[in-house]
Amino acid sequence: MGKENANSQVYVIDTSSILDWLKRYYSNDVFPALWDKVHDLIAEERLIAPYEVYKEIQVGGDEITKWASKHEEMFVAPSDSEQSFVGDMISNSKVTTPKKTKSGLWADPWVVAMAKEKEAIVITGEQARNVFPASRIPDVCKLYKIRCGTFLELMRLEKWVF
Repeated sequence: MGKENANSQVYVIDTSSILDWLKRYYSNDVFPALWDKVHDLIAEERLIAPYEVYKEIQVGGDEITKWASKHEEMFVAPSDSEQSFVGDMISNSKVTTPKKTKSGLWADPWVVAMAKEKEAIVITGEQARNVFPASRIPDVCKLYKIRCGTFLELMRLEKWVF
């Protein structure tokens, strides 16, 4: 992840990173300043996610679901070009698609497509496997030359210090 003007950088976040931030590692009772900064990014429309991520979160029916419902503005419907790009990804022999997910939902290609269209950085909790055909977000991003990083890298790019 290179240097850029962090004040205009857009990030597209996946479900795993939202869960990492909200539930697993950065609880509001311990990191309230972090939550404020993330909410600022959302208000500036610089932290977004495809609406399919919202649908995945809704399956949980927990505090994350409540949070997502309060911040539904960050979850964006796909554009026509994103829909077309998802179709291209799914038909690409270098990308593996799951036969079935537990919930029947799969937001990953929508995250990648949104980042490509908006020239954004994908923020994910997934780790690259460097195995192709690609099934993980970082591997698919590498295939399509889309920048990808972790939530910690987002914090570093934004120069947040706590």
